[in-house]
Amino acid sequence: MLGAAAIKSISDVAAYRAAQDAREPLVIWNAERDAHGIPFLGPYVPQGWRPQDEPFMVDSSGFGEPGERALTQDQFVEHLKAHPTLGWAIVEAGQFQVWVQAYLEDPEAEGVEAPEPEPCSECGTIHNDLEECDEDGFDEYISELAN
Repeated sequence: MLGAAAIKSISDVAAYRAAQDAREPLVIWNAERDAHGIPFLGPYVPQGWRPQDEPFMVDSSGFGEPGERALTQDQFVEHLKAHPTLGWAIVEAGQFQVWVQAYLEDPEAEGVEAPEPEPCSECGTIHNDLEECDEDGFDEYISELAN
C-alpha cells in the first residue's frame, strides 16, 4: 500500500511533467472518444481551465465492483459520456484507485502552477518515489559535481 508521502510525490512529479508538456484536461466530446487518454495533471491546473466540484474516485485496477466507494471503470465512462463538454484529468493516484477531476474551459481562469519537485540527491533528475534513478542523469550529475 502506498503511503501519503509516496502518493504526494507521484502527483507532484506528474504535475511538474504535465506543466512542462503543456498538457490539458481531455474533453470526451463523443461516445467514440477513448477515455483511456486522460492526462495525469496532479495539482497543476492549466491556464484557461477551472476545476468543477470534487474529484471522483475511480477504480484503476479493473477489479472494482458496482456499489463500492470507487466508481468502476464502466460507471465512470458512462459519467463521462453524460458530460461531453467537460475536460477530465487525474489529480491523484493510489495503488488501486485514481481521483479524476472535471474541468470547465474558462478563458479567464488563471490556472495553478505545478510544484517544482526537488531533484533526486542520487542522480540529480526529477522522478517520483516509485521510479528508479535515471542512469544517464546520474552520469551527467556526477560530471557536473566533478567540474
